[in-house]
Amino acid sequence: MVQPYDFETKWTRDRGVWLVLSKTSENLSLDLLHIDQAIRGQGIARQVLLEVCSYADGKQLPVKLLAGDPFTWAQRELVSFYSTFGFRVSGRKTTDGCVPMRREPQQIP
Repeated sequence: MVQPYDFETKWTRDRGVWLVLSKTSENLSLDLLHIDQAIRGQGIARQVLLEVCSYADGKQLPVKLLAGDPFTWAQRELVSFYSTFGFRVSGRKTTDGCVPMRREPQQIP
């Protein structure tokens, strides 16, 4: 797995943020974004996603992710949250119930 940007240094689990990204020549994959309960509600996930999307736009890479936890009410909230960044549902739920989403790169003026 290649870290596409120094996200890991900035957003570390020591700060209560778990972030795993992988990059290929064709896309950027947000494999994990978890914010510890104690620091939620401070806009950290929003900041992380803005940086991830900005990086992807600069490289003209789509971003893909799986919106999970299919076993809680939060999945609908996650899909809605990711949609505010331009992610769209890109297929059927996976066998473990996660929702695949994809964001196309935006043109930078």
